[in-house]
Amino acid sequence: PVDHQLLNQDGYHLNLLVMIHIPYTYSEGLFFYSLFYVTAVIVGVAGAALVARKQGISLSAFAVVVAVGILTLLIGSKWIIFDPQQWNVLFGEGRLPQETGKSILGAMLGGVIGIWAAARMLGIRHSILDLFAVSFPLGMAVQRIGCLLAGCCHGILTSQTCSLAYGPESKLFAKQANMGLLSPDAISTLPVHPNQLYNILGCTLIAIVVWKTWSYWKAPGAKFLFSVMLYLGLRFLEEFTRASLEPEYWMGLKVIQWKLMLVMIKLIPLLALLEYRHRHQDRPALKPYVPNLQQRMKGVILGLITLIFILNFKDWFTTDERTIIAFVMFPLAGLSVISNGLHLLSTNSWLKKFSLFLLGLLMMSQSDDSSNYGDKSYTAFNFTTTFGRFTLD
Repeated sequence: PVDHQLLNQDGYHLNLLVMIHIPYTYSEGLFFYSLFYVTAVIVGVAGAALVARKQGISLSAFAVVVAVGILTLLIGSKWIIFDPQQWNVLFGEGRLPQETGKSILGAMLGGVIGIWAAARMLGIRHSILDLFAVSFPLGMAVQRIGCLLAGCCHGILTSQTCSLAYGPESKLFAKQANMGLLSPDAISTLPVHPNQLYNILGCTLIAIVVWKTWSYWKAPGAKFLFSVMLYLGLRFLEEFTRASLEPEYWMGLKVIQWKLMLVMIKLIPLLALLEYRHRHQDRPALKPYVPNLQQRMKGVILGLITLIFILNFKDWFTTDERTIIAFVMFPLAGLSVISNGLHLLSTNSWLKKFSLFLLGLLMMSQSDDSSNYGDKSYTAFNFTTTFGRFTLD
C-alpha cells in the first residue's frame, strides 16, 4: 500500500489512500499466470475427487472422465475465439490453427460437454458435473491470482480508494504509455479497478454459497448449474469495471453482458424445471458406481484416445497447457488405462493371450540406423500408431 498522488487521463489529481502496487515485469507475470493456471486445475480436480470418493465413484472412472473433460476444456477455450480465417485453416487445410488466447466461457462449455459425454459412455448415473459445483469456483479464484500478478483481466481507470497499479515493465504500463496517459518519468501505471480481486472474492463467496445450499438441490446437475449461474452473474457485474479492447455496446451494456444475460435467462427456467421434476418423482437412491467389464474396456479406449491425441498434437498447446497435460491429464488418463487394463487382464483369458502376443511384437521390434544404409526398420512400433513399417531400398 502507498499513499501519494497520481494524474488521471484528464490531468486531475487522484488522492489515493490505498493502492496495491504490483512490481512484476511482464515475463515474471506470465510465469505466475502459468503457475496459478495449473494450480487452479489441480485444485478443481482434487476437490471433485474428494466428492467422488464420498459418493462411491470408481477412481479409474473418475480419472478418465476428468482427463477427457480437461482435454475438451483446453480445446473449447481456443475454438470459441477462432476467427473465420482460423476456421478455414481447420476445415480447408485439415490442420489445427495456432491460438494462444483463451476464453473462460469457451473452456467451461468444452469441459462440460467432455465430462458429460465421457460419463454417459461409461454408464455413470451419478451427476458427474455436481462433483465440480464447489471446486469450479474455487479453481477460478485460484486462477485469478495469476491474472492479478500478470496484469491481465484488469479494470478500467478509477479514483476509488482501493485500486491497483503496475510497475514500469508491465504490460499495462506499456499500454497506458502508448495511449499517452503516462509521463516519461512515471514510476507506475495509473490506478485501475482491482477486477481480479473482485473475481477472487466473488468466486470464493460462490463456493461458500453452493456448499451451504448443497442439500437443498435435489435434481442431478442442479448444484453445478446453480454454481455456473452464480459465476455468470459475477461476470456480468465484473464487466462494468473490466477493461476491454474496443468493446461493443448495445443499449448501454457490452455485447458480452447481453450474451451472459441470455444464457442466464435460459438457465433459470431449466434449473427450476429440473428441480420441479425431481421433487415430484420418486427415484431410487443411486448405488456406488463400480464399472463392469464392458465399462472398463470403454475406460481403456477413452484413456488411449486421450493419450494419443495429446501426443500427436502436443505442439498445438501452449506451455502452461502442456504443463497441465504433463502433470494432470497424462497421469489421469494413464491411471485409467493401467487400472482398467490390469483388471481386464486378470479376468479374461483371451486378453491375457492378446497381451502376450502384443508383448512379443514389442520385443521383436528392431531397426538399423546405420549411416551406411540409412534407416532400415522392420517391425517398428510407435505408441501413437498401431501400424508397422517396413522400409528397404
